[in-house]
Amino acid sequence: FEGLEIAGEQELCRKYMGQFPVISISLKDVGFKSYPAAREMLCSIIGNEALRFSFLLESETLSKGEREQYKQLAAVGEGGGPAFVMTEEVLAGSLLTLSKLLCRHYGKKVILLLDEYDVPLDKAQQGGYYDEMLDLIRKLFSRVLKSNENLYFAVLTGCLRISKESVFT
Repeated sequence: FEGLEIAGEQELCRKYMGQFPVISISLKDVGFKSYPAAREMLCSIIGNEALRFSFLLESETLSKGEREQYKQLAAVGEGGGPAFVMTEEVLAGSLLTLSKLLCRHYGKKVILLLDEYDVPLDKAQQGGYYDEMLDLIRKLFSRVLKSNENLYFAVLTGCLRISKESVFT
C-alpha cells in the first residue's frame, strides 16, 4: 500500500495485514455462449483458487474427511475433459467448503473477495442461459455468504445492482 493514504495508518495495517486467510476470485472470465462452458470456467476459477491452498492436503488440523472435501475442489479430469471436475453440488458449496477448511486450518475466520460477481449473470442473459446461471450463482453465494460462521467478512464488486439480479433476498 506504499504511496496510498492507507499506508499512513500503520496501526491499522499492523492489526489486519496478513492476519486472515483470504479467498480472492474474479468472475470476469465466466462469460460464454453456453451454460456448460460458463460452468466449466467457474469450476476452473474456483479450482485454481483452491490449488493455492494445496497445503490443506497435509494439514494435521483437518480431519481425513475434510482433506477429502478439499480434494473434490481440486480434482482435475483426465483425457481432454474439463480441467476441474466438480459435481454441481460440490461447485455450489465450493466457496463455503474452502472457507470452512481455511478457518479450521488457521483458526481464524476468512475474508472473501469476489470481483465482478455480476459478469456471469450478464453474459448468461446475453447467451440465453440466464435461469441456469442464476440458480447456480444463488446457490454458490447463498451458501458462502449466509450464516457462514467461518467468514469474517466478504466484499463483492460489480457494476450491476445486486437487487436487480435477484441474487439475494
